[in-house]
Amino acid sequence: MKILYVVDLHGYSKRFERVFQSAIDHGVEAVISGGDNFSDLFVAPWDKAIESQNNLFTKFLPSHLKKYENAKIHWACILSMHDLEIFDQQFISLCKKSNYFHNCQNQIARIGGYEFVGTGNVVDIPFPPKNRCRRDTKRCKMDKQFGQPIGITKQGWVPIKDWEKQLRSFPTLLEDLLALPETKELQKSVYIIHHPPKGLGLGSIFLDADKAPIIGDLPKSPEKDIGSEAVYSFLEDRQPLLALHGHVHESPMVTGKWRGKIGNTVCIQPGQNENKDKTHFMIIDLPSLKMERFLE
Repeated sequence: MKILYVVDLHGYSKRFERVFQSAIDHGVEAVISGGDNFSDLFVAPWDKAIESQNNLFTKFLPSHLKKYENAKIHWACILSMHDLEIFDQQFISLCKKSNYFHNCQNQIARIGGYEFVGTGNVVDIPFPPKNRCRRDTKRCKMDKQFGQPIGITKQGWVPIKDWEKQLRSFPTLLEDLLALPETKELQKSVYIIHHPPKGLGLGSIFLDADKAPIIGDLPKSPEKDIGSEAVYSFLEDRQPLLALHGHVHESPMVTGKWRGKIGNTVCIQPGQNENKDKTHFMIIDLPSLKMERFLE
């Protein structure tokens, strides 16, 4: 089975179109999207992110995904922090409209003899918004925050008065991972986990303000690994065939690494182009684990 893996599309229709055409060109059986699919929370004001995601679900995705069904290509994805929770039900309803559409968020999708499952929940970031944020493990302390923590409701964005208390009321990312349904055969299991594991060079950010401006008093080192200890520990214990990640767009450029291993599990992080009209993606043959990274 051959798949196309892409992550961090951030709601840009040209990226969606490029992915579909690439799926056709490469003859894949499925496109797997690893989270942060439907909106861009870095637009200002943030209310535009709500409007743009609503437009995507009502005006673009229904007809776009019909192309997958007509081409008999499966489309599967998880939801992460840039996929606004107020639209979760629309996403679930959309996935129920065809046997070629799959929701892999906290549930298993069986495609071509393989099982796909994962979560888009991420380790808490030190700035807003707080959509799907978690503590990594129970021993982790909350980072110093920059800016007012905010959450999302159907009425729009709202300030969170005591984010630390709310954060501690949620399961940790490790608990989220351990709660995922277990697949039948690990050597035919693909875990889609938006946050990359720590220690493989798949989750590193620039700390050089000239290369990637970051607000806040951060260490004066050129890069920082913000990968997850929980993800590493979970994959080390579970040992699926493949783990697909994203979240840190620039990491492959920072470290020069887009692939690593935890035991027998191969971990992939293709990164993403900051040009909204272009995209990075992977073509992966699952039986052989031969793969190629495509950069636009």
